[in-house]
Amino acid sequence: FTASATGSEPFSYQWKRNGTDIAGETGSTLTLSDVRPDQTGSYSVVVSNSAGSVTSNPAALTLDPTPRLINLSVRALAGGGDSTLILGFYIAGTGSKTVLVRGVGPKLLDLDPSIPTVVPDPSLTLYSRNDPVAHNDDWDSALAPDFDHVGAFQLDPGSKDAALVKTLEPGAYTVHLVNSHAAAEGLIEIYDLSRDLGTRLVNLSCRTHIDAGKTVIVGTYLLNASRAILVRNSGPALSFNFPDFVSPEAVLPDPKLVLFTGQTPIGENDDWDSALAPVFMAVGAFPFEPSSRDAAIRIELTQGGHTIHATGNGPGGVALVELYESP
Repeated sequence: FTASATGSEPFSYQWKRNGTDIAGETGSTLTLSDVRPDQTGSYSVVVSNSAGSVTSNPAALTLDPTPRLINLSVRALAGGGDSTLILGFYIAGTGSKTVLVRGVGPKLLDLDPSIPTVVPDPSLTLYSRNDPVAHNDDWDSALAPDFDHVGAFQLDPGSKDAALVKTLEPGAYTVHLVNSHAAAEGLIEIYDLSRDLGTRLVNLSCRTHIDAGKTVIVGTYLLNASRAILVRNSGPALSFNFPDFVSPEAVLPDPKLVLFTGQTPIGENDDWDSALAPVFMAVGAFPFEPSSRDAAIRIELTQGGHTIHATGNGPGGVALVELYESP
């Protein structure tokens, strides 16, 4: 909140919430970070000088209580050509949403020194269907305040990591992380930068190759309250639904999922339960065969950060990892 006053200086300020002084808030600007429900209410400021004081009109602060996904990410092997790491996401609602998109390679070594190799110079292209709408190779340091705004870790100045900001209409989008070197670990992140009330992130998908003994990590952050999500790791279902694109020999034969909050496992699935078939239909996901070894779980998440570890039992293969808002 910002106030301006005219008259004989100097001025003094005292901010109030619901008519009560807010301790220490005596400047012309009041900044509230990480707003909580107990901070909502009517805000005003009393401005004083030697002639007396005047109280501003009140301004109401409300908080949208709707639970929403404000961050989606995937960390996996990224190569070139058919091995390009691709993250798909969907914006639902009306209006527009501004997103921060990042493709991280070099910085991953600072976050996890155990990673054997990372993409040395990732570049990003954002697509609406088949049309490119934004591109970045090396990130611009002017975006650093946006990283702070969404709670993302900072990238090193001058690094080869990639980042861009784009305002998008509702619909389906994909992000391609391009790596012109040998396949290595890369991270794609999508952040809801504008937090528009009319739109929200509702779906993530990532088609990738999961090698034997390797893990693809999908992350998300849920704001405001708990809500149910559907998570799937598809292998056999890909050849069943898309036989022209993936052969039965190429898919991950026996996918598995484990969900974590921090380091604590909160749910897992090896072979899916056919009772979830109506949930697939409700979110618009393609079906699984009743006896397939694909993995799926519907689980209630609480506010905060969560990760999904997608793996496979036995040999590796092509898999599609998905996350949906669930009814």
